[in-house]
Amino acid sequence: MIHHQLVTEKPGSGTGLQVTKTRIMTLVSPKDQVFPLLCPERECDWVDGWEYDMIHSKSGYAEPGCIFRSRLPYEGECVWIMTDYVPDQYIKIIKICPGLFLLEWSFNLKEHSVREDDVETSRTDLTMMYTMTGLSSEGNEFVATAIDQTVPPMMDWLEKSLNHYLITKHKLSASR
Repeated sequence: MIHHQLVTEKPGSGTGLQVTKTRIMTLVSPKDQVFPLLCPERECDWVDGWEYDMIHSKSGYAEPGCIFRSRLPYEGECVWIMTDYVPDQYIKIIKICPGLFLLEWSFNLKEHSVREDDVETSRTDLTMMYTMTGLSSEGNEFVATAIDQTVPPMMDWLEKSLNHYLITKHKLSASR
């Protein structure tokens, strides 16, 4: 027998703390070189310590509907789902860490030219917008602290690691 419970809270109410932030990374290569690296498999090339399990992908790489799992000490097991994917332009991912938080993460790539020593080169601005929503009181605490304490240094390190890889084609050690 299925029981239905009538929810009497007004629309828009709830207990999950939600915070949205935006971050722009400036990367040293054109977007057609950056975009393929925004993939769980290719992140193994440039993110020191990155491990994941592919759940679903026809190609084995990032694509619409790609689903994978990660396990990080401070988050536990999380499932990632690529909901939007436009090559060289845009990715949107939903990350669910059960009982802790849900993360909606979008990546927009915009290429621009810069002149250095009379040579014009392409750069990519990677604009990331991320919204974290707590799924429990523990998740709300995580969101309240991680969004300003854990996430910014992680983003700094990822930007440094990605630029290092784009220049050297080698992974930057996390101990640096």
